[in-house]
Amino acid sequence: MEKYFLYLPVYYAIYKDLYDFTKDPSNNYNYTLLQADKPDNAVKTDKAVFECLVKRSSEEPESAVFAIGDPRSIALKPNWATSPVRLIGALITGSPFWAIDHGKCETLTINDLCKFDSIVSYTPGTTSYDLVCSVLRDNGISLSKLDPVPAKTEIPKFLEPSAPGGNNNQTITITPDIIGIVDTNASRDYDIVEYSVGSDHNLSYLLITALATTQDTIYKHPELVMAFIKSVQRAINELHARNPEIIRYAATVFTKNDEAKVLKALELADQSHVYPHDIGINEVLWLNAVTRAIRADGEQVTENSLKRSKEVYSLIGKSNEQLVRSALNELKSEGNTLKAHEDTPWIHKYDTMGVISIISLLAFVALRLSIEYNILAVIIGLPVLCYLLGHYFVIPRFRHSLQMRLGWWATSGLIFALIVNHFCSAEKVKTNDIFYVLLGVSLALFLASAVTKYQKK
Repeated sequence: MEKYFLYLPVYYAIYKDLYDFTKDPSNNYNYTLLQADKPDNAVKTDKAVFECLVKRSSEEPESAVFAIGDPRSIALKPNWATSPVRLIGALITGSPFWAIDHGKCETLTINDLCKFDSIVSYTPGTTSYDLVCSVLRDNGISLSKLDPVPAKTEIPKFLEPSAPGGNNNQTITITPDIIGIVDTNASRDYDIVEYSVGSDHNLSYLLITALATTQDTIYKHPELVMAFIKSVQRAINELHARNPEIIRYAATVFTKNDEAKVLKALELADQSHVYPHDIGINEVLWLNAVTRAIRADGEQVTENSLKRSKEVYSLIGKSNEQLVRSALNELKSEGNTLKAHEDTPWIHKYDTMGVISIISLLAFVALRLSIEYNILAVIIGLPVLCYLLGHYFVIPRFRHSLQMRLGWWATSGLIFALIVNHFCSAEKVKTNDIFYVLLGVSLALFLASAVTKYQKK
């Protein structure tokens, strides 16, 4: 079976025998894991994965079968009401896709993909293809721009100078191959990542990849299902904590024992919020994903389609929410909780918008009360703000949507500080105070943008 880096938590859980659960002679279970495989395999799309899950479950009723894939195809099936598929966890909840090019074009938002003449993505039936379809249709762009290729062939094509997309300024490639990106970046003097799809807030909280099984498996092997859920959650905890053992395992399987590449790949995944901290499923995750799938098919999201999607979720997901929550609560009671790894920059552990707002408020109030000339507050606060913005922007490239969020929160934080200062200080706020604050924020955003564009050249 072909292994994909993004499925690392599941592979590691199985490698650990579901954390010794299946080593116990009393737990003599036989189970199978299904996923989309090589292009020449019969099971090569997520839709085929779930069809195979149903088939294997009916043909081998006594065996347990689990699957990894994008479950949105279930919602679009006309016979969904008879589906035995059951969702038991959310493996990926951020869009694990990156737009790559040769550093000569600028992509600030997801909609900027439309300006390219050609967009390389995976073949129809995959999440990558549906994602690009939805973006093009949202902008009234013809799907003729799409250039579908088999999985794991998009980066080799990207690197071929003579091929369409190879060193071509008018072609951009959408890939989930995070290790391929790290490998390619190692041989370049610039970052090939033009845009991180997960940075778009509309694509950052949806059920991209689910853990699934069948109703029969849950009924006949409840202990195994619980162990599977707990093991994947524990593996994700260890991944977030950068446990040395899971890093070594990933390096052995994916990077020829190069742990540095694994850490770089995980950093890229963290910036796009690929892995959740809690694999519990809920209706919001489901509806966000299904809405995107409906739009990818060129249809309108209506009250009827949303009602139908909720009915589907009630059958395949909501009925198992308590089971999943019980498994996760058991894991917590056993003391396996998430601890952030020490090497993670502290700013990545908190919401960036809130951090900048709080720092802006506290710094300005303190300086405003203690320094006579307000220009000094701007001069002192500006480098701090620039550092925070630059630290977040430099690696994943300048992202317009994130800039807008940061700009709004930084500005609102400082304006709120002015209001607080106006009512709490003996000296009232003057017009030039507001001018200096807004000037400081504008300069900070400009410098962050300039630094990023300089690195891109």
